[in-house]
Amino acid sequence: MSAARVVCIALFVTAWGCLPMRNVDPGGDRDTAAHDTATDGEEAPPRLVLDCAEDLDAFAELEVLETEMPTVFEVRWRSEEATRAAVSYAMDPGSQVDLALSVAPQTEHTWLLRGLPASKEVVLRVWDEAGRCSAEEVVHTGALSPELPLLTHSGDDDPELGFVFTPVITPEAQFLTVIDAKGRYVWALPVSGTPMRLEAGLAPDRMLSLRQAASATAPGAIEWYDWRGERIGEVIVPGAHTDFALASDGTVYVLCWELRTLEHEGQSRKILGDRVVAVDPQTGAQREVWSSFDMWPPDLDQTWDHGTYPDDQTVEDYLHTNGLSVDRGDGSLLLSIAREQSVASVSVETGALEWSLGEHPSSLIYPGGAPSDLVENPHSVFRNPDGTVVIFNRMFYTGEDACSEATIVAISEERGEATLVGALESEDCLSVYFLGQARPIGDDGRTLVTWTTAGRIDQYDAEHEVIWSVSAALGAGMTYSDHRTSLY
Repeated sequence: MSAARVVCIALFVTAWGCLPMRNVDPGGDRDTAAHDTATDGEEAPPRLVLDCAEDLDAFAELEVLETEMPTVFEVRWRSEEATRAAVSYAMDPGSQVDLALSVAPQTEHTWLLRGLPASKEVVLRVWDEAGRCSAEEVVHTGALSPELPLLTHSGDDDPELGFVFTPVITPEAQFLTVIDAKGRYVWALPVSGTPMRLEAGLAPDRMLSLRQAASATAPGAIEWYDWRGERIGEVIVPGAHTDFALASDGTVYVLCWELRTLEHEGQSRKILGDRVVAVDPQTGAQREVWSSFDMWPPDLDQTWDHGTYPDDQTVEDYLHTNGLSVDRGDGSLLLSIAREQSVASVSVETGALEWSLGEHPSSLIYPGGAPSDLVENPHSVFRNPDGTVVIFNRMFYTGEDACSEATIVAISEERGEATLVGALESEDCLSVYFLGQARPIGDDGRTLVTWTTAGRIDQYDAEHEVIWSVSAALGAGMTYSDHRTSLY
């Protein structure tokens, strides 16, 4: 394989693009957006508007408790009679959040308030279905770690743009973070190692992260965290690396290394492949779903690059599978395979190849050119709501900066064809050397693109225009990311 196709894994090499941006202090002290400041230069106080009658006696047992996470509060209230109740709070002018009434009447009420920026004044009230409300409570969120890199934000800050879940990596520290529509950290947890992905869970009270293994036989883990910043569970997965995917039934599919010693012409060679393991989060039970050795056995007349497997630099990495997602259309698994310049769909039931696109023997043709024209150093593949797929292509690294992009492709298995639909590009030609991801968010055609080593995350609208952007300070990067419109 030519040097042009060597996968560079220098995580902290940063391609830095300068857009018109505003700085956001990682501690959350002040946002410099004009509409967030009062006319005298001081930050405007939050406003809370409720149509309710204040009843101090009814809410006498109300408590607002701090948690281990400085931006998260627990609100507790005990009522004499069972009732449905809720919380409303505000932290910026026009930012009021009204939580839904509890589903069933109860006497013990607990809410966990999240999505609050650091070092902010928060005004809240508890209210019930009878139209009664507590006195106004004022609390202040604390500061987050000073080691968090400064964020810069540009574009829209409509709360409907939601929250981004992403690991943030610096040479000194690693964090799991959640960032709001204004480009502010609202949750940040320091962790050891290099977290490869942060994913919002199916339930809004938890999130998942991958702790990468050191080798094919060493323990990796899928870890669950709550909003208080506590690790509430883990499943050990030997050889887990780079990526995982969460299915709608709660199954977690984990990408794992598979190392085999193969004999060829009297020589023993250590060949690195990949497999996907399905994990039951309730029981921890695991089963192999797919193996690269079964789908595409290595041609031992070839040799492959060394140096990408951290435990043994003599190992040959013949496929380098690096991205995994669940196809929301049919539940199959989508894989990006960098070494063979391919993306593929495999059956979640049998592990059989359903279709492939790229340089490796491809089941699809591209009438506009070669299939490999659509897949160049891929590092993620996702199915869009409209049926197209979006592939994050790092593009070839040839000694000069190549512009990475998210390529949108229509797949027709019936015709056996792939068609180029378009591409999401950066105006400043960002080059991503390690990881890189593009995934659909919501059902309105938006796409979240994580330019990992460039330390930037963009939201694109259905017209492929950037509507929201956050960058971490020079020297910092992000890994695989997720998005939610609401944290409740």
